[in-house]
Amino acid sequence: MTDFEEGIEPYKDHFRYRLKRYVEQKILIEKYEGSLLEFARGYLKFGLNREEGGIVYWEWAHAAQEAQLIGDFNGWNGPIYRMETNQFGVWRIKISDSDGNPAIPHNSRLTFHFQYGNGVWVDRVPACIKYATVDPTRFLCTI
Repeated sequence: MTDFEEGIEPYKDHFRYRLKRYVEQKILIEKYEGSLLEFARGYLKFGLNREEGGIVYWEWAHAAQEAQLIGDFNGWNGPIYRMETNQFGVWRIKISDSDGNPAIPHNSRLTFHFQYGNGVWVDRVPACIKYATVDPTRFLCTI
């Protein structure tokens, strides 16, 4: 990108900066995800997914300092279900099946419980939930 129209000439440095940042991000995506196409398929891995021997939950929360998956399936006990994060703020946990039964049964109530940098804990419905109902008497999600 070297030729600029006269009207946008004053902004050429900004356009070069934006192009440079795009290329840097594209390289990172390809390094860690394999390709832009695989990155675009992220919606298939985020949320709750059944995998061999358990359920895996992925959530993007770059501002979170700590994260837990809590619900009636674990007695709302967050510390035993702490999630791990990567350098991009993607949180993950795998919860193994119990006696061959899903760790999180259908119609379980749950929430993504996370802590901001200021120490405040927040609960929210998983961003990529595939099935949810609302209990009008509670402020939680049922999957």
